[in-house]
Amino acid sequence: MKTDKNKITMKKILIILNICIMTNIASCAQSNSTDTIISNSLIGKTYLAEVEVIYGKMLGGGFIKTKYCYLRFEKDSVEITHQQIYESSIYDEVNKSEKSESKTYQWKLQNEEIIIENFNDYGQLSFRDFQINGKDIFGNDLIFQVINIPVDEYKHIEDEIQK
Repeated sequence: MKTDKNKITMKKILIILNICIMTNIASCAQSNSTDTIISNSLIGKTYLAEVEVIYGKMLGGGFIKTKYCYLRFEKDSVEITHQQIYESSIYDEVNKSEKSESKTYQWKLQNEEIIIENFNDYGQLSFRDFQINGKDIFGNDLIFQVINIPVDEYKHIEDEIQK
């Protein structure tokens, strides 16, 4: 009689253990599936954010300096380009200059977080609502929005995420 109770208890333990393992596998599959969908939403696309704006007024005019950051994603790398545009106007004389600097980094996606190796200028980057979210140097929200993407592609991505 005692062995029958032990067998039943052992069966219950095995069933519970099996349920726990299957739940964990399903959870991992869901996470990997979401990362794959997000990764496909990034590859081949460029995201843009205005990261800094400085302006000032001077006698007879003023200036504005705007800094943009472009993130161009490929399968295993991301090209990060900072573009700075400086415009000034003094006594109706307008000057404009531009400066760009690019560097390529390795990247990966882990639990919906975009990890760029050796680059952390904008904090922890995450992808949600079809945009990349980070922080500027003051801790304010920084939003990178995709540029040059067909509208019907948004609908396809949204449908995949909701599955």
